[in-house]
Amino acid sequence: MLIFTICNLIWIEDLKIFLVVLALALTLIVSGKDIYNNFWVLEEYQIMIFSLSGMITNVLFLWHYLVDASFDFLIKMLLENGVILPWLLLVILVNVIAYCIYDGKQIWHGANAALGYFILILQKNVISLFVAAMMLLLIPCVYRPTEKLVRRSMQMISAYIVILCSTAFLTTYTDAVIDAPKYDIWTSNCVGIVFVVFAAIFFDIWFKEKAAHNEDGLPMIKMREYFEKAALLVLIAFIMTFAYRAKGINHPLFINITESLNAHKGLPENAWQLYGVLGAICVGALFYFIISCLLKYRQLIETRSQKLSRMVTAVYLVQSLFFTQSVDITVAYWVFIVAYINSVRLSLRNVGDDSSDEADDSDTVLQRSEDIGDSAQ
Repeated sequence: MLIFTICNLIWIEDLKIFLVVLALALTLIVSGKDIYNNFWVLEEYQIMIFSLSGMITNVLFLWHYLVDASFDFLIKMLLENGVILPWLLLVILVNVIAYCIYDGKQIWHGANAALGYFILILQKNVISLFVAAMMLLLIPCVYRPTEKLVRRSMQMISAYIVILCSTAFLTTYTDAVIDAPKYDIWTSNCVGIVFVVFAAIFFDIWFKEKAAHNEDGLPMIKMREYFEKAALLVLIAFIMTFAYRAKGINHPLFINITESLNAHKGLPENAWQLYGVLGAICVGALFYFIISCLLKYRQLIETRSQKLSRMVTAVYLVQSLFFTQSVDITVAYWVFIVAYINSVRLSLRNVGDDSSDEADDSDTVLQRSEDIGDSAQ
């Protein structure tokens, strides 16, 4: 994490490349040595270090958009190469999950995520907005949907929608943001109306579930089902925007989908253009490896940090299909991916051993039957 933070703030390309190679080498060496295995089980302090690097870049981007370009040399890589979207999605995901699952530092992680929302929305990339919405909705589906986690997840979703709608008005009717994109106000209003309906249904189910769960820590199964259905609706809406754009409908939302696709080259497309069939085969093998790991370990009772790393791994797969990739941003994702694979491998090795990590209060597919039994009681 520290290597990536330094790497992200250095504008000398040769030194940056050296540090990236060094980070990759350390990743490979450390993950292969049993004596260092515990290093790759993510702890809260490591998440905090990464969150700090995200806050630094968020503040620098905020200065860029609201004040001037005097510190742009510190974020040159993110500005010039168009790789800001994968970075922002990672920063938002890590901070939102930390806000939801860790006690303490809620103000820090919440403010960091809110800054990430604002900067992400200023990029006016509809695909990234859909991906961010899916991430937020899936957190209560991946983690055990206790009252505290569901409440905090809803707070983060509410902040995302409020900032999205407010930014549309801010950039359309004021000059507060430098080179701000113009959003369609009608679309922004529709998003707000949809969220009001979403919130009304949420609170109806929330109060019923809260009344039925007097003990802390019991899962709210119906809340998980509600978030799963909401995520499915967002996915359907995302697919429908492509379908309507293919029909030639010239609504601003559908036009922006095309612009978003044309502005970036995903990892598969870039590999195909640069290396042809060999590049496509390598990317396919990489995706197959990652997906096979996610599916292989899906029945394991995971810790909170493992679930975080699993979500980062899934987001890496999705965002790499649509957005321009960078070596140093990829390293940040692979820190979490290697941590997930290695920590799960250790958990499998230590099954039945008291020294193994404590399982999270959250649940996996394996635990859902137990949750249903708890809620029935």
